[in-house]
Amino acid sequence: MRMKKLLTSVCAVVMIVALGACGGGQTPAENPGGKETVVTEQPDVKEPEKTEEGKDVEKEDVSSEDKTVEDVKELEKDEEKVTQEPEKEVFNALPTIEETVLWDEQGIKITATGLTYSEYDAELSLLIENNSDKEVSIIAGSAGYCCNVINGYMVEDGYLNEDVSAGKKAKETIAFSLKELAIYGITEIAEIQVGFDIDMGEDEEFYTGPRVVKTSVADTYDFARNTYRENVSSKDLERDYDCTIEVFKETEKVVMDGLTLVSYALVRNSDEEQMLLLEMRNATEEVVRLDAVGLTVNGLDVYRYSMGSDFIAPSCRCVMNINLDSNIDETYRSAFGLTSMDKLGFTVKVRDEGYRELLVETEMCLELGDTVAPIDTSGTEVFNQDGIRIVSKGLFEDSSEYSDDIHLVMLVENHTLETIRLDNVYDSLSVNGFMTDYILYSEKLKPGTLYVMDIEIDADSLADNEVEGIEDISEVEFSVEFKTEKYDEIADVTVKLEF
Repeated sequence: MRMKKLLTSVCAVVMIVALGACGGGQTPAENPGGKETVVTEQPDVKEPEKTEEGKDVEKEDVSSEDKTVEDVKELEKDEEKVTQEPEKEVFNALPTIEETVLWDEQGIKITATGLTYSEYDAELSLLIENNSDKEVSIIAGSAGYCCNVINGYMVEDGYLNEDVSAGKKAKETIAFSLKELAIYGITEIAEIQVGFDIDMGEDEEFYTGPRVVKTSVADTYDFARNTYRENVSSKDLERDYDCTIEVFKETEKVVMDGLTLVSYALVRNSDEEQMLLLEMRNATEEVVRLDAVGLTVNGLDVYRYSMGSDFIAPSCRCVMNINLDSNIDETYRSAFGLTSMDKLGFTVKVRDEGYRELLVETEMCLELGDTVAPIDTSGTEVFNQDGIRIVSKGLFEDSSEYSDDIHLVMLVENHTLETIRLDNVYDSLSVNGFMTDYILYSEKLKPGTLYVMDIEIDADSLADNEVEGIEDISEVEFSVEFKTEKYDEIADVTVKLEF
């Protein structure tokens, strides 16, 4: 997942002004992006006129009818705004490619034949030749397999899905959005890598890995330059894309040997959504797939599923874009006092391009604030035994406009020294004495965890029992079980709540 929603135009470069060309005094100011010097022109300071008595007086205003050409020019000079604004760097649409064979095996030949540009895209032309005796399906840039790279940064664009019959050819064009390239500070293309998923049927499917085509500027391009980091740290990102960088930190958090988190940022976009940007560097010799799973905020476990995944080619970087707001239900913010995101935790899983596990999981913790706001653990305590505490936060309407389900939200605290299992006792929930359909997933709770237990009560089932809304609910009863990781029983709990 990339940052298309968050960001929308090209980066800026600073314009230098020659000192000798400016009138009046000038003050150089250093550009935080490490580029050229910005020169701010200072207006000339005019001495006030003297009267006969030697007292200072201001110049009298001249009526519009009596103004001469010289008067107008002098007023314009006095009122001119002289601070020079940085200009946006124009995308260089001149680099070209020579015809390059990207793949020529199993009777399938893929050739990059040209690179052209439109107002919005850079377009790579391909010739696909199927010299086999089978129909072939070729995919690139899909969610299932995306190994496309521009100048060392993984990009989501470059989508291709083409079926080619035996003995036939096909011409295709894959497009790379200039808007997305601008996110990474890319203003010209020096190198393109495209990975293909080739399916020939009969269980004969293989991945090509990233195939490289260089452009006419590749020999002079500085691939060591971190243009994404420049774009963020220089605040060009904020100015050009109407967003606010609330936190940006460089780091060296090792996920596994050769795979490292090198920076992270918390960004608020124009829709007031908070986005987590994770810059990952792959120094291994193989394509890896990175998954970010689960989310804890300030120590509260709020989400347990995949927040996003990305492929990372060898010697390349990717910037994972995670929409935090979509993974934190608005109900949880009010019920648990989540007023700020000071400390985030999640699990990282790593697989190869064939989805085989390279790393089962590792924990990642990101410090975003100097202090951590405490979680609101108040409510109606319904269980407190064997190091396990359950607190009811009450009933809430579903936060989605597309659902009428009702949520019973609970806080579960694991104060034991081991990971425990929370298992749902199926078909145990009743509302006002009537059995009611609901959803509650079994979960693992790590030691010291504050866990959101969210019981989603089905609206249709409630309606069958003549319950139209929260105001009609007077009683809810359900059961859960707590066990060790080896499934030894810790406690059976039946909770009955009255409203």
